[in-house]
Amino acid sequence: MTPRLKAILIEHGPPIFSTQNYYPHDENNRYFSNKWFFRKLTNGEQVRRQWLMYSVSKNKLFCFLCILFCTTNCAFVSGFDDWQHLNPRLPDHEINLLHKQNCIKWKELEKRLLDDKTINCEVQKMFKNEKEKWRNILKIIVDIIMFCSRNNLALRGHSEKILDSKKGIFHDLIELISHYNPILKENLIALNEGKSKISYFSPTIQNEFIELMGKTVSTKILEIIKKSKYYAILFDSTPDFSHKEQLSQIIRYVQISNNKVTDEERFIDFIETKEKTGTGLASDIVDKLQVDDLNINNCRGQTHSLNLVGVHAAETSPAMITFFGSVKKIFVFFSSSTSRWNMLKNVINVTLKKYSDTRWSSKKQAISALHTNIISIAMILKQMRDTTNMNYDTIDGCNKILRLIDLKFLCLLNIWNKILTHIDKINKSLQTKDITIDMASKMLNEKRRHKIKRMNGEEAIDDVATFVHDKIKNDFYMAVDSILSNIKWRFKRTTILSNDFEFLCGSKLSSMDFDEIKKWTNDLAIKYDKDLNEFELCSEMEYFKHQASALMTNFKMAAPIDLLKFIHKQNLQDIYPNI
Repeated sequence: MTPRLKAILIEHGPPIFSTQNYYPHDENNRYFSNKWFFRKLTNGEQVRRQWLMYSVSKNKLFCFLCILFCTTNCAFVSGFDDWQHLNPRLPDHEINLLHKQNCIKWKELEKRLLDDKTINCEVQKMFKNEKEKWRNILKIIVDIIMFCSRNNLALRGHSEKILDSKKGIFHDLIELISHYNPILKENLIALNEGKSKISYFSPTIQNEFIELMGKTVSTKILEIIKKSKYYAILFDSTPDFSHKEQLSQIIRYVQISNNKVTDEERFIDFIETKEKTGTGLASDIVDKLQVDDLNINNCRGQTHSLNLVGVHAAETSPAMITFFGSVKKIFVFFSSSTSRWNMLKNVINVTLKKYSDTRWSSKKQAISALHTNIISIAMILKQMRDTTNMNYDTIDGCNKILRLIDLKFLCLLNIWNKILTHIDKINKSLQTKDITIDMASKMLNEKRRHKIKRMNGEEAIDDVATFVHDKIKNDFYMAVDSILSNIKWRFKRTTILSNDFEFLCGSKLSSMDFDEIKKWTNDLAIKYDKDLNEFELCSEMEYFKHQASALMTNFKMAAPIDLLKFIHKQNLQDIYPNI
């Protein structure tokens, strides 16, 4: 260990002790515990063992002082992992004479470094100036990376050279800031003249900063989630560009800060997974929650995707699969040629939409654009087919597309436009930040009967049904049955949960007497006996109803989240902790 490295380590000091709750078990099921970071005195007081370090990668204990100053090897220099004999080996080490001498050496050198009174103090000053220079440059690099990340900008270009015209945004910004920062400018001049080879501008450094910042953000979010205690999860599986299956992890929770209550939904991570079975995905999810130190018992909800309802419905029969294939073929026919696309856009001012198999909002946009303009599209296809200067591929393509637009296609286009419009409307409402489980349940159970306004030249669905072939009707009924059964199955639990908590709103509380409220609270406390105290909750509800109705201006319209906001705004948490 060089004197310079020793000085750097002493300046930084020993690392903060590990706060992880889980440590690997050995073959005898013994493991390290956080309690060993503290020394218990005779009078019961605890003193932090600053010298003790735990290595996660090696699963061993080390002595910071002896690593720095010991000339001979010992167990706490090479790494100690005999958990069975931590007592007395660890206490013996800290009362060892050599260890105490190393402690004195550590503190003396630390003081000399602070006072610039070491033998090589001039060298140390030079190192300090160099350190400040690079700290200044690294701050600029971090700011540039954060700026690019916030604005969703790619950092790299075709070249990694500062003076190259094909350099990316990152190097462009480095050059721009150097005009106003003498330290950065001096470094760039030294690089260009070959006097320096160190820049910290490489993609490796950029990626390292991005990873560090990402970890910092996710760690902060996870700390808030743990403080909030209860949470809901959304793990959505989708392949990435390298065709690897990955789960995106999103967590929803209620954050209370400075007596302000907000619903939060945060992206946490991507998880690569090789499993597609329910058991395999569940195992990956549980493992990830354990890594994040989130207690699975506090997970009180998992979201269901309304998109999957549409996905299953679109695969109920060959006719449905063929229909969506035809929609894609129409888009590909026009979009694969600039002349066809321009004709579509300029002649009838229509822009078709591309759709994704998994994003049903894009599918709705594609179907709606086609449904609105199908007559105009058919007319332009005939016009292109009959134009003499068109090439064979275009004429042949027009004929094939026109054959696709038959009665079955038009019926399914009309039906799917109505289905997807309704699914998309509900889906967008369910994705709003302030949606609550009671509101979601009402939306999913909503039954509407309304007359469809007839468009010019369009027959009512009942009239069409009289001459549509039985096969088309059967395919349609299969799709609708799939949608209804999937919604009922996927969101059954949502309705049950909503019913359990529905009394916790202003409209219910204001209309119920105390005996009714007591029945609801007792039932809820029985279901959640590990979270709620039945007697305390009933007692709180008796007074809460009267206080909330007296102090809240819009009590009868209050949703559960409004009651929670009221409790924290009025600082009533200690009076109504169970509520």
